[in-house]
Amino acid sequence: MRIFAGLAEVCGYYGNLKRGFDELGVESVFVTQDDHRFGYAGGDTNNLFVRWVKYTRRRRASTSSRRLLPRAVWVALEVPARVLLFIWAVTKFDVFIFGLGTSFFGFREFPLLKLMRKQIICVFHGSDERPAYIDGGVLAASPGLGADDLIRITRAQKCRLRKVEQYADAIVSHPLSAQLHRREIVPYLWMGLAYHITAPCAAPGSRPGGVRILHAPSEPEAKGTPHIRRAIENLLAKGYSIDFVEITDRPNAEVLDELARCDFVVDEMWSDSPMAGFAAEAAFSGKPAVVGGYGWEHLLGSMPADEIPPSQLCHPDAIEAAIEQLIVDEVYRLELGRRAREFVETNWTPRKVAERYLRLIEGSVPAKRFCQPDDIRYLQGCGISEQRARELVRRVVEQGGPGALQLGDKPELEQVFIEFGQGDAR
Repeated sequence: MRIFAGLAEVCGYYGNLKRGFDELGVESVFVTQDDHRFGYAGGDTNNLFVRWVKYTRRRRASTSSRRLLPRAVWVALEVPARVLLFIWAVTKFDVFIFGLGTSFFGFREFPLLKLMRKQIICVFHGSDERPAYIDGGVLAASPGLGADDLIRITRAQKCRLRKVEQYADAIVSHPLSAQLHRREIVPYLWMGLAYHITAPCAAPGSRPGGVRILHAPSEPEAKGTPHIRRAIENLLAKGYSIDFVEITDRPNAEVLDELARCDFVVDEMWSDSPMAGFAAEAAFSGKPAVVGGYGWEHLLGSMPADEIPPSQLCHPDAIEAAIEQLIVDEVYRLELGRRAREFVETNWTPRKVAERYLRLIEGSVPAKRFCQPDDIRYLQGCGISEQRARELVRRVVEQGGPGALQLGDKPELEQVFIEFGQGDAR
């Protein structure tokens, strides 16, 4: 069995997945088509075709959109590189794991891969599948988006998912962001977030300057950073000694250095995952994470409680109280950090995650592990307040009708969303 993983990196996930395959003695390669903005390793760079693709993409991205001819030249040079990379891959590998909505040619190659009897596994990480009208990351990246734009983006998302679902052998996704899917999914949290981090735990006792709290948002607006700052200001006004550290858009190495120095982290305000990338890195460092969100009851309904990663979970309105508890209760804070580290070191090491992928490839994952999109009832999305989500859903339905939600294949979920936009559903 030879495995190809690509063509993007997400918080070190795929680089560490390859590490796991290496530990198991499974031949694999990890390839990215772009350099990661936070400095995660970019996979195999010895392959000439990989270097060619990355170089032409960098040059195209750095060329002004007003310079039409130079951009067209770089696109023209990228195409043969991508074709040669694809030919090399299909002649060498048996299984293809595609992440973050990437593929060689926008999923157009999937019929050929199936004709050649290759296995295809598609892994989704949130914004590559979540409906745009409840995705704060999409809205933060393009603040001026209107209802027409959200309808167009969601329609394109649904179209991409149809292509994936037609040909993929398995789909890995998170139940709280899989509203647009039609086929069964393997829960992303059960598969695990592969990490390999060794960092010291916080030593008992007070630190100079008070409790050190780290917040490292990739997208401050979507992570609710202004609200988190306000919570910290309120706690300072109550007299707590707090050393609040906020870093944004910095290399991962700097984030890991700060993780080793903090007592705990505040991840985000409106998450749909109890332990996403930053919180998982904190867990491997023995540091608990405060994670706000609306979907914890929905998550408990889709997987056993002992398989949900331990974080300081709270409703967004209670994030200040959640932070305060970790400040005042050192015993609880250290215990939560210990439990978080034990969980990831037991379940989310590269080897453990790679083992689950091998089970998925071999078809030995129990049926009870799969989730059906028809059962999803989570509405609030991620990176966005419930009030804002209701408003956007209402505007999308008013502008494009119920069909604009792209949920016609799940009429019950579609109706619940319509009621949610009208302010009736919770």
